[in-house]
Amino acid sequence: MAKVWIEHIHIVTPDPMKLAAFYEKAFGAKITRTGTLPNGGAAVSLDLGGTRLAIMVPDTPEKRDPPVNPHKHFGLEHLGVRTDDVESVVKRAVAEG
Repeated sequence: MAKVWIEHIHIVTPDPMKLAAFYEKAFGAKITRTGTLPNGGAAVSLDLGGTRLAIMVPDTPEKRDPPVNPHKHFGLEHLGVRTDDVESVVKRAVAEG
């Protein structure tokens, strides 16, 4: 069976540096990279016990407003996974719906 693991956890927040500081103080995470996104917003990567947290601002805040787009929100955006056999993992995921 193919190996699958979490590559990163993507979190969207209005203030990435504030959230990164929380993860540093509360859980001992280490900031590994900071940067600026094409939209001018901040992005921070942290290492939390070997798992990468990718924390950034949304593409545009109005796209996160639930009355405008109820499927977008702040918080967990997605889990990024990696695998050593993408074809079999995709085939299995499609078969499971």
